[in-house]
Amino acid sequence: TSYDLKVKDKMAQLCKETLRLDIDDHGKKLAVESRFDSKLIFPEEFAGLIKSNAKFEFLGWFEHKKFKKLKEPSMLNYALMRRR
Repeated sequence: TSYDLKVKDKMAQLCKETLRLDIDDHGKKLAVESRFDSKLIFPEEFAGLIKSNAKFEFLGWFEHKKFKKLKEPSMLNYALMRRR
C-alpha cells in the first residue's frame, strides 16, 4: 500500500494524489490504484475565508486522531466551526 502526493501547479495550488492498495486475497494478488487531482487549501487561507463569512465562527484547529486543540495548524487537522 502506498500514497503519493506531487505538486502539479504551484500557482493554482493543484496536486496529483495517487493511492495504491496491494491486496493478497488468500494467494490471489490484486492491485487497485486511484489517481486524482486535488486543490491544496492552506490553513491561513481557510481561516480567512471563514472569518469573511458571517455565517460561521471559527473555533480552532484540532489534532486528527486525538481531537486535541492545537495552537498552530499542521498536516491532517480538523477545523472546528460553529454556525452563528
